[in-house]
Amino acid sequence: MSQGWPRPFNIFDAGDPYILKSFSETLRVLMELEFSNGHGSKENVFPKPGKMNADLRNQIDNTIFYGASVNLDKKSLRKRFLLRVGDNELPYMTWSAGQKEFMPLLLSLYYLIPAGNSPKKADIDWVVIEEPEMGLHPQAIQTVMLLALQLIQRGYKVVISTHSPVLLEMVWVINHIKSLGGSTNDLFDLFDLKKNPSMREIFQAAIGKEFKTWYFEREKDGIHIRDISTLDPGSDNPDIANWGGLSEFASRAAEVVSKLAAK
Repeated sequence: MSQGWPRPFNIFDAGDPYILKSFSETLRVLMELEFSNGHGSKENVFPKPGKMNADLRNQIDNTIFYGASVNLDKKSLRKRFLLRVGDNELPYMTWSAGQKEFMPLLLSLYYLIPAGNSPKKADIDWVVIEEPEMGLHPQAIQTVMLLALQLIQRGYKVVISTHSPVLLEMVWVINHIKSLGGSTNDLFDLFDLKKNPSMREIFQAAIGKEFKTWYFEREKDGIHIRDISTLDPGSDNPDIANWGGLSEFASRAAEVVSKLAAK
């Protein structure tokens, strides 16, 4: 994003990764086709009825934009997104880090999971989300996980790279709910959501899927990939017990407090 608008392919430097340039260009074309042809100098981008599942739209509103709306400003030759808070319109560079990081993901989700029960895009099988926790509150990270679950429900295979123990906690709990014979009601409790048919379909699909976790371990001879899918805190394998190092500090903190409390 540059000044609140996806950058065209030809604006990037020659050495920039192709996938980055292609992704930005895809978002730009999507925005031109879907949001630039309306009447007036402004158009609402979020929340927008008819875009995405209404329950997930509300979650995004509650945990990421906090009642603010995203508008497309078309007054000048250069289109841009503005965040409307009350009577104030804030340019992209004044948004929180999490809101700026989330915006390209939001636009992608508009394309991948529109409202209704339309199937996945025929030419897309895998969706890769890189470190979605950047700048986000833990409650907002839960919202991203819900969005990932809907991608799964629509038939996509989702890969998430993360440094967030919150995401691993959710995968750990979902796997336990499955292994212990839990139901969609347990997932409603996990995400603290009111029961409704659309989310139940998403949760039902999640219970029927497999979740795997890998840890990339740096050694002197290179990078080694470890399967830590059990995420068992009681494992004798420290890679598994400490979730690839993400829960290591929390474990040490608990030990220090426990020792002090025992004195």
